[in-house]
Amino acid sequence: MSDKVELVTVKATKEDGRVALYETHPDHPGGEAFVPADGKSYRVARTPTVEQKIRDGELVEVSADRPLGTALRDAFTRETDEQKAAREAQAVAQKQAAADAQTRVPRKG
Repeated sequence: MSDKVELVTVKATKEDGRVALYETHPDHPGGEAFVPADGKSYRVARTPTVEQKIRDGELVEVSADRPLGTALRDAFTRETDEQKAAREAQAVAQKQAAADAQTRVPRKG
């Protein structure tokens, strides 16, 4: 392991028995990390692959000051960039429609 290795405790966000992470890297304890989706927590190095799995919602970081239920909820409710862009576009369209409705002149009939 390198001198400045950051170890984190992670858990798979699903419990389907699949392998959530397998990586060989000199920073991992024993040179490899194996995280099955079995509901248990594992210590791994904070490698780029681990970071990506956390961002993708496949792994969640677990710590003593953050209850597991909160960590899992955050992982499942994390908004992706695409979802955020779609939500913002919808808000802009709704504001424009409201503005258009206010500026329309009723037709006399």
